Amino acid sequence: MKRLKNFAYNIESQWGDDGVIEEIFKRIGDGNKTCVDFGAYDGPHLSNTWNLWNNKGWNALLIEGNSDRVKSLREYTEGNSKIKIVNAFVTISGENKIDNIVEKNLGSNAKIDLMSIDIDGDDYYIMESIEKFLPRVIVIEFNPTIPAHIDIVQQPGEYFGSSANSINRLATKKGYKLIENIR
Repeated sequence: MKRLKNFAYNIESQWGDDGVIEEIFKRIGDGNKTCVDFGAYDGPHLSNTWNLWNNKGWNALLIEGNSDRVKSLREYTEGNSKIKIVNAFVTISGENKIDNIVEKNLGSNAKIDLMSIDIDGDDYYIMESIEKFLPRVIVIEFNPTIPAHIDIVQQPGEYFGSSANSINRLATKKGYKLIENIR
């Protein structure tokens, strides 16, 4: 079987994620075509989900903490009933915990096919906090400057990120399997 990196291309993503995501869902099936993206910015900017909800008809929960970007996001997606936009900073507990945001906006029986976690810092802790709404596929940012064999997790609230090894360890603990690091 061809390696996923052979399918890498960008439409709006940054590291070939658009093509890799498309190939993953060709292999496993689309499911109910629902994605969650936080750190959604203005919609298309370096998005791992834009191609799905803009070109492929997926449902999307787009979460962005910056109110100016949310305004742009609302204007950009106006008229698309498959998109829900939330102005919030995702946290590891409380009202803005990702599980709570998903339940409030997609319902208690929501099934998520893809979740893109890209908040430039606490990505590890957000993934760790997910209990109820575990997606079929997770795209998560890590710090590529940390050698692959090192296991480092930043302190909460910092902007250093975490190593690929630490993210993989956490994902494995949650029942996921690393299919390929395309970088």
